[in-house]
Amino acid sequence: MFITPLSNNIVQSKSSFKAANPNPEILKNQFKIMLTQDIWAEKLNVKKPESNLEKEVLLEILKFRKQLDRFVRLSNEKARITFDINYYLDLLDKNPNHPDLENLLAEIKKKGNITSVISTLKKNIELELKKHKPAMDYFKNIEKLEEEYINSKKIKPNTIAKFFAQVNKNNINAEHKYSTQDLIDIISNDTKLKEIAETQAVPKLNRPMSRKQFIAFLQREYERYLRENVNIYMGENHGKEALEGRKNVLDTNARFIKRYPGVTKQVAKNFDETQRVYIFKTNSLGEADIY
Repeated sequence: MFITPLSNNIVQSKSSFKAANPNPEILKNQFKIMLTQDIWAEKLNVKKPESNLEKEVLLEILKFRKQLDRFVRLSNEKARITFDINYYLDLLDKNPNHPDLENLLAEIKKKGNITSVISTLKKNIELELKKHKPAMDYFKNIEKLEEEYINSKKIKPNTIAKFFAQVNKNNINAEHKYSTQDLIDIISNDTKLKEIAETQAVPKLNRPMSRKQFIAFLQREYERYLRENVNIYMGENHGKEALEGRKNVLDTNARFIKRYPGVTKQVAKNFDETQRVYIFKTNSLGEADIY
């Protein structure tokens, strides 16, 4: 379970899901597994619970996660710095004339003494782990539970992936503006949940965009597709999903693309770069050291 690897509705109906797993403890554990797939993201993806049990488990998870918010922020900052350095060195070695090199180096230099920064981050991460050991143990136990349930066929990887896809699709924190405490307050308040659902029902692209904004929007949509549909453990073996993602983004926005003649050529180049960076990110995850 890392930043988001699988980056949400159980395919079966609620009744069939419960019928297959009548034991309340098993049901609760299944929800724990499905609701913690992106638990180390800085801003969590959360959908409106569809049952009292799902709501109960989600609130429990959020309360433990709140204790680890600073740990997650520091860990992700360390991961970002590590990625930037490795990406810079990779470009320098393979494509020394790449236009991103200058900006990457400037961003790295802004951090100051990298050795000192990384050392301080490590110390603070270790401190947070000591302070909130019960919360970390809670999530470690869920990780062990996931392995056990998959091996004993009490839950299928496909079920986890499809549930997580529904979380992403119906994410009430799509703009990542809510903190963990905000999400606790929202999930506890059904009226607030309803207001957010109604607001998010407004279609995207309902206002004119400049050509530059539209290209950036398509690139973000492609990255989102990769995040939600590519298993990080596949390494570079996701060519099929990458192609399907391009087709999905272009088909979904076909009526808007017509407004910007010739935009598909530029978008194709951006998609190539997005895919290359995403591949590099998936191959760098081992250095992130979440715990």
